Amino acid sequence: MNDLRNRWLDERRENFNEWIQRELNTLDKIEAEAWDAWEDSKKPLLKTVKSELNNSKSATTQSGNPKFLEIITANLARRAKLLGYDAPSRTDVTSGGAPVIPVIKFGDEQNERG
Repeated sequence: MNDLRNRWLDERRENFNEWIQRELNTLDKIEAEAWDAWEDSKKPLLKTVKSELNNSKSATTQSGNPKFLEIITANLARRAKLLGYDAPSRTDVTSGGAPVIPVIKFGDEQNERG
């Protein structure tokens, strides 16, 4: 029975590791695309103005679209979470975010003895 259980656990670990690897591959693709888009967003913007007399071209300098840096930052945070680099977070599921007030019961048998 233990042998069967151990094989089942090993299979689950392999499936989990495969899932993690697929997620990391997806994050790699997203990050590469975001970096390329960031670099492209910093390139000068070329404008061509056509008129009856002549065509003029002008280039406007761009500082880059910060949205791509946000995508990269979120991607790095997701990767760190998947790999367990972040400290565990604690979530209070009982109070809905409201401050928790400790309740002390008076008249309890334990309190009466002590």
